Amino acid sequence: MSNKPIFAAVLNTTPCQYATAVYASESQTLHFMGAKTLPKSRKEMDAVLKEELSRYAMADAIILIDEAQPRISRRYGSHCRLGSIDIATGKPVIVVALEHYKELGIQQAISFPDCSGRYDIPASIVDEDRDGKGEAMYRINWPEVTPEIALLLLAVYGISYNDVSSIGYLKKMFGGRRSERTPSVIAPLVNTLSAYDKLEAERLAKLASPLTGKGNIL
Repeated sequence: MSNKPIFAAVLNTTPCQYATAVYASESQTLHFMGAKTLPKSRKEMDAVLKEELSRYAMADAIILIDEAQPRISRRYGSHCRLGSIDIATGKPVIVVALEHYKELGIQQAISFPDCSGRYDIPASIVDEDRDGKGEAMYRINWPEVTPEIALLLLAVYGISYNDVSSIGYLKKMFGGRRSERTPSVIAPLVNTLSAYDKLEAERLAKLASPLTGKGNIL
């Protein structure tokens, strides 16, 4: 299994930001690299995004962009809004991502670049209720969704995201063999995390209980 680079951007917040992450497949751990602020000017912001997105597109990264209109995501990655409905579950994307985030935390399968607390997600961010028919209703406290939190949730959502209509997916299907492509410029980062991932998997294997099954996977 290979590691999966992830690129996320939120372009309808103040400030606009982007973040990168790597999902280490062997230990099934998400390494979140943190958020970076984009220039205020659209022209300058587009220049930064074009450079970063080109690099991550070459690396076959999952690219998720939350923007009002698919201006950037029309050319790179997928248009993914946290308030949209996840087709597989029928729940808002933010709710699905939050459920995955909580599971990663419980299983100690997520890492952060620092301990500043800027990526802490308040428990009050989503309130679930039932309507008269017994169907789930979700009240999102959007003022609590900071750009950093939005990026973190997009990165988490990206672990299992596969948009068959995205530019990246189509290039994989029709763009030729990987051996014919230009080597990834972020390969050193992915390789470093791959080495860490292997050591972590070996450590967990030594600690595994007979009840957890082979390779510490149920």
